[in-house]
Amino acid sequence: MSKSLPNMARYGVLGAALVASVLVPGTTTASAVVSPDISVTNAKAHLDQLQTIATNNGGNRYTGRTGYRASADWVKSKLDAAAQGGETEARNAQAMRGDVRCQ
Repeated sequence: MSKSLPNMARYGVLGAALVASVLVPGTTTASAVVSPDISVTNAKAHLDQLQTIATNNGGNRYTGRTGYRASADWVKSKLDAAAQGGETEARNAQAMRGDVRCQ
């Protein structure tokens, strides 16, 4: 690459080449990652619950305030409830809490 090109131009060319290699069918440079099937309705319900927690705690969930603690407790309860669903969910919840070591 020419040294006369500004850094941004060099990175722009490199970025375009990387994007093209991902978007062009038949290339094996990168493989597509399958996105998880996440319910928009469920995600909105969780956001609504977090907003309710904020509203009930002076309009915020700042660290060190009651809204933060209430939010953390709610998230923990959701993780604990998911852990009741089976061993896979329990291990995932433990991993989220840092209770599981890689083997």
